[in-house]
Amino acid sequence: MNGQQTGSTISGIVSDASGNGLVSATISFTKVDDSGRKFFSTTNPSGKFYLKLPEIGDYKVLVSYIGYSSFSKNVLVVQDKMNLGVIPLKELAVNLSEVNALGRATRSIQKGDTMQYNASAFKGIKGGNTEDLIAKMPGIVVYNGNVKAQGEEVKKVLLDGKQFFEGDVTTALRNIPSEIVSSIQVFDKKSEQSEFSGFDDGQSTKTINVVTNRKSHNSYTGKMMVGYGTDNRYQLSGSLNWFNGNRRITLLGMSNNINLQNFSQEDIVGIISSGNRLSVGGSGGMMPPPTGGGITDNLIGQLNGISKINSIGTNYSDLWGKKIEVTAGYFFNSTENNAQTSTNRNYFDSAQQSRNYIDNSLSLSRTYNHRFNMKLDYKIDDRNSLTFMPRISLQNSNYSGNQSADLHDNNSLRKTTASTIGISNGYNLNGLLLYRHKFSKKGRTFSLGLNGGATSTKKNYLFQSTSGNASWFITQLNQQIKNYKSVSNWGVNAMYTEPISKNVQLMANYSLSNQYNKTEKTRLNYNPSTAEYNLLDADLSNIYSNNYQIHRLGSGLHFSTKNANLMAGLNYQYSLLDGNQHYPDNHLTSNSFVSLSPMAMADISLSRYSAMRIGLFSMTSAPTVSQLQPAIDNSNSMMLTTGNPYLKEQISNNLNIRYTHSSLTGQTFIAMFNISNKHNYIGDSVYTRPAQNGLIQQISKPINLDGYWNISSMLTYGFPVDLFQSNFNANVNFEYNRLPGIYNGTKQITQNYTVSPTGILSSNISSNLDFTLSYSAKINLAKSKTSDYSSSSYFNQTGGAKFNWIIYRGITLGSQINWQNYAGLSSGYNENYFLFNASLGKKLFRKDAGEIKIQAYDLLHQNRSINRNVTANYYEDTTNNVLKPYFMISFIYDLRYLKS
Repeated sequence: MNGQQTGSTISGIVSDASGNGLVSATISFTKVDDSGRKFFSTTNPSGKFYLKLPEIGDYKVLVSYIGYSSFSKNVLVVQDKMNLGVIPLKELAVNLSEVNALGRATRSIQKGDTMQYNASAFKGIKGGNTEDLIAKMPGIVVYNGNVKAQGEEVKKVLLDGKQFFEGDVTTALRNIPSEIVSSIQVFDKKSEQSEFSGFDDGQSTKTINVVTNRKSHNSYTGKMMVGYGTDNRYQLSGSLNWFNGNRRITLLGMSNNINLQNFSQEDIVGIISSGNRLSVGGSGGMMPPPTGGGITDNLIGQLNGISKINSIGTNYSDLWGKKIEVTAGYFFNSTENNAQTSTNRNYFDSAQQSRNYIDNSLSLSRTYNHRFNMKLDYKIDDRNSLTFMPRISLQNSNYSGNQSADLHDNNSLRKTTASTIGISNGYNLNGLLLYRHKFSKKGRTFSLGLNGGATSTKKNYLFQSTSGNASWFITQLNQQIKNYKSVSNWGVNAMYTEPISKNVQLMANYSLSNQYNKTEKTRLNYNPSTAEYNLLDADLSNIYSNNYQIHRLGSGLHFSTKNANLMAGLNYQYSLLDGNQHYPDNHLTSNSFVSLSPMAMADISLSRYSAMRIGLFSMTSAPTVSQLQPAIDNSNSMMLTTGNPYLKEQISNNLNIRYTHSSLTGQTFIAMFNISNKHNYIGDSVYTRPAQNGLIQQISKPINLDGYWNISSMLTYGFPVDLFQSNFNANVNFEYNRLPGIYNGTKQITQNYTVSPTGILSSNISSNLDFTLSYSAKINLAKSKTSDYSSSSYFNQTGGAKFNWIIYRGITLGSQINWQNYAGLSSGYNENYFLFNASLGKKLFRKDAGEIKIQAYDLLHQNRSINRNVTANYYEDTTNNVLKPYFMISFIYDLRYLKS
């Protein structure tokens, strides 16, 4: 019979002790022995639920409703239709002093390793999205397009347990209407192989799972906007979600010149950065742009400067027949960016106290990005399955830039100017194929993963620079530069698990991986006699390749009880790092490394309200080919950079402890502590030497150093404020960095301390009124020691007030004011300013689906962009250009068709 039936429709009713149906209760079905296969549903207003399972078999059913005891049971599904009947939940008891809290929806509960928030306890403005909703939840911080939960950056968003806009958290959250959300789950998602085996390999990803309510399962939702304003500012955008059972399709499009970015961009060729500066890595590099690439994700969020953006994208998920589940997405970005950046850099070392570096740059770039990803799960039969996950990215860029820099050193002044114009393109292909098999003995499994990828980047640009002292120039460059880089990699990983007893499971695994890198730098000087770039500069041209191979053998134990999951393991690793300089001369390097990497993990349920997670991991990473390549880059004649072919692999050790507590009366407390150390940390060794005419020249290369430490902690406490019908969340973050470096042969240690308190009061009144009041501060102290101490400190305060109000007859008012105050920065960077935006609108049509709105941006003409960066050798302050004030009139239409 199991060979004939592959799916089943499950139904039932969730009620309270009196038999009344509970709306928006969460039901999850987890495949026994396969924790990665989860299926979700929620109850409708009558307490009924329906769920289509793609396969029959053994499931663990968990029914939960905030404020009630959970229901858990193992169920054998063998029929194409199955009714579980009425599932009554028992209301959790409260003390007499807590009776007044029963009228308030409980905000969150801790369920194993998952923190679950009740969406109905956090009210937002009508027509809002999920990003607005989660910003009210304790332990979650939304800032400038980034989302952090429990002190860690969120990397993945699931929609009812399925991949949704893979790798692009902001896009996913902004395109899920808040009114269809039942609950928000925050947890650490393991890798595909770890989810199947139950053993954590340390490669978990902070994930948000958005659980939708029943009415969303057959719905059309979306939003369209068209706006035009002063200074030719414009905005066009549209989104459409079509949810029909298991089939879910989302379409997005956007075009604007007001810095609104729909999708994160993937930077393959190394042109884009958060500041979009065309600069070489290392200490004080100028143009040309750095090499980039690699096989990992390089997603870039909001860019500095002013951008014109065009983008389209789609996300698709469905069941193909009864055996195949698929999700896929395609994204396209076209971005024109104009960035003007000013930098003021000051050095720590006492011998450099009079050294000051000032840099001003202008860059213009146009970048095209294509990105496709897919996940296909094929259920071969009850014991065998395949998962295929391909990913393809393409990027093309053209850019130009101008940069000028002054280096003040004692009584000496050196000036450099440079300009760059060029094009670049690249691609990134990678994929994973995972086979999983369950034996007849419960807990005995085997999985085999194969992965591979290839990346290629090509850059061709013209570079001109002039440098010298204040009155006359001594060095000129006029070159054509060609950079080519390729990366290819493959790997195989086999894992076997064997049950020793009811509660203990043994794991053994072996993996082999190989990565080959090759980079070519060709510099051609301008030939005046032929008016061509045909004179090879052999001193600055270089061809280099390296190969990094890893053999890893490991084993571990998994011990599980009702209230705890404990894991411990040990990996033995043997790796080879070979380098080969092909030009200008042949030079081989070869290093082998042996390491033992321990792993331990404990998930402990301390009570029905609190849980603790402790993790200890150790991992290795190889230096990049750019760090290894022994080629001098003199694009900034004041500050040369080069690689180091003798670098060793870096070993990172990390300990993380997290405690969470939620009470029935609405209080939530989260404490996180993390400490990490890096052995053979790759830092900078900087030397200064006399150059022509006695001017100072600096050269920097990477070097292995010990002494790197990072310690961070976070405390979050949230509670409801009934007097204002609001929620208050208080945060305190502390971070300590110990950065080693070398200056002129002397080891230098920079210690950076940061304390950041935050308070947020967010309304919970109704869907017609929404406000948020916030205050945060950042206190930073950097201390560096060589022969004596040198220090720098700064203080930043941020205050904010935002409200949206739907008043009489559909008239809407909106306002947002942010205050920024800086103290302790470089001269000219200490600012005190306000950014004030406001809007006035009128709702139109049936159910207020349309709106005409007038918006004003930066009414006070005070907006700024200021940042500070601290390294082992220096600290620097930067400013960037921002949008000028403008007015815009817009028409907005909300599509909401929800069928229960």
